[in-house]
Amino acid sequence: MSVKNKTFICLLGPILVGCVLLYFFDPHANDFYPKCIVKTLTGLDCPGCGSTRAAYLFLHGDFIEGLSRNPLLFIGIPVMGLLFFRPSLARKSWVGWTTAIVLITYSVLRNIPIEPFTYLAP
Repeated sequence: MSVKNKTFICLLGPILVGCVLLYFFDPHANDFYPKCIVKTLTGLDCPGCGSTRAAYLFLHGDFIEGLSRNPLLFIGIPVMGLLFFRPSLARKSWVGWTTAIVLITYSVLRNIPIEPFTYLAP
């Protein structure tokens, strides 16, 4: 078994357990999910804020509402999958720079309290 296959299997288990946990325990109603450190310390929404609630809604088939909680999550999942299966892409400098620019821009825009930017807030 190759290292890539072992890594995939080791990642798949926790992801499946997390999905099952998330499916049965609503993050809106349960406080045991971890709180966002950025939100707690600064009061600002980070690029990941709303991802747990978005994933919960997505797992329950409410794609539109899930997308409204964190649209970046649904763009990021396929990109992370691509980078997992094509790790040579992850080593290209433009990928890191593009990721940084997207995350920083998204963070700034979702914290602007003016429409249409308020639609990016979770």
